[in-house]
Amino acid sequence: MQQTLEKLMQINLGITRSLSLPDVLDSILGATLTLVPALDAHIFLFDGRALTFGAAKWADNREETPFTVVRPGGLTATVARTGETVIVNTMHNHPLFENASPDWAGGILGIPLKAGNTVVGVMNVAYEEPRQFPDEEIQVLDLLASQAAIAIQNARLYEKARQEIADRKQTETFLRESEQKYRTLVEQANEAIGLLYNGRFEIINHRFKDLFGHVPIHIPNLDKWLLQITAPNSRQTISRLLQQFSLTKEMSVSGEFTAIDAHDKQREMAVSFSSFP
Repeated sequence: MQQTLEKLMQINLGITRSLSLPDVLDSILGATLTLVPALDAHIFLFDGRALTFGAAKWADNREETPFTVVRPGGLTATVARTGETVIVNTMHNHPLFENASPDWAGGILGIPLKAGNTVVGVMNVAYEEPRQFPDEEIQVLDLLASQAAIAIQNARLYEKARQEIADRKQTETFLRESEQKYRTLVEQANEAIGLLYNGRFEIINHRFKDLFGHVPIHIPNLDKWLLQITAPNSRQTISRLLQQFSLTKEMSVSGEFTAIDAHDKQREMAVSFSSFP
């Protein structure tokens, strides 16, 4: 048993060396088939709701068609649901294999892969002949299953984090491209457009510059600056809009006013004040 435990320690290092889920599953299956004289082993992944085929391996490394379909009420589904190991000494005439192929006659173990109390998968270890399973063999596979569950969970978390990073980068790229398109449309517009945020002009298009000449990037006092470019007959309107926005804290306040451009000409303008949570 001591040699087996030492072998399990080496196996644990092997299955945790990679965070790639396919590599982890292949390492688990390879380790299983070196520990017990089984014919093949299959792993199904469980997300709490559904089982999906993960990987399969044969002892002699031959290529076979894996059993990828989970039978309702079958061995795999039962182990996932109960979280308990199921021992089948012979599949022939066993209730869990009632509707299975008559060629299935060997022994099989259904082992839950549990991280804590959470079932993350099921490993089925099949034998060519009917078998009475020694307690030591089941114990070794249970120990391996515990290590395997942690490795699978770590690989899933890594994949999830990697996907989130990729999605975030894709979103950032989309936002940058959208912002660039928006800026291009604003710049090409015939209307004068300026976007002021936190006392700084983030966008000023060419038409705005043509009308108002040099506009400082930083506007520390918005009220004062607006009144400077507002025609006398519209200053009351601007003051009212500013006061309404300041007092009510509404998400958006907008209105129209008359401005005086850099050439002392009156221009009809629209203004909108918005707050962001």
